[in-house]
Amino acid sequence: ETIIEGVLPSIGTNTNTESSSTGIDSRAARLQLDDASSIKAAVAIARKAGLRLTAGTKWDTIVKQREELLVEELIIVDTKEALDECGLGSIQRAFESMKAVYIEGMSMASHPGLSRAAVENSMKTFYGSLYDMPFPDYEGIKDPVLRKHARTKLAKNVADVYGELYGILRGDDDDGHDGADCYGDLSFLEHTPEAVATLLSS
Repeated sequence: ETIIEGVLPSIGTNTNTESSSTGIDSRAARLQLDDASSIKAAVAIARKAGLRLTAGTKWDTIVKQREELLVEELIIVDTKEALDECGLGSIQRAFESMKAVYIEGMSMASHPGLSRAAVENSMKTFYGSLYDMPFPDYEGIKDPVLRKHARTKLAKNVADVYGELYGILRGDDDDGHDGADCYGDLSFLEHTPEAVATLLSS
């Protein structure tokens, strides 16, 4: 038990199952997930060697909770990276910054990063990535349930961002923004959010 407790800091946790990491980066999260898998294997071996049932259950619970936290942190980081690589990240940030300074009557197209050319180019890049999205395979996540969860949630996160941007551009939100008034022809919006969600989840 002492040996197992001694290696727990390598996955950023302690015996109280509290997360010790905030703002973890992708590489660190993946390394800690590798360490968590090694600790789980060590606990399994220790069980066979006579580790008390209560102790084994305790360590399994601690490591599982930490794995789940690490996966969620990894998804957040990977979502941001995927959005940047597929073209949506830049206009998402531009819309967020616009919301902070928006006043009634303000044109979306006048805000930095939201010109028609910028938005159209971002969407073109995104659509070009749809059939080969820059998503990690998460093969480093040994738990098949967590691995499937990471893949599913990452795809959903990106689809949700597209749906939000699509709604803003079409004027479907309640914020008074209407892309048709700013950009005129919205034919550069080639896919509905539902179609994108289906493509990304396949």
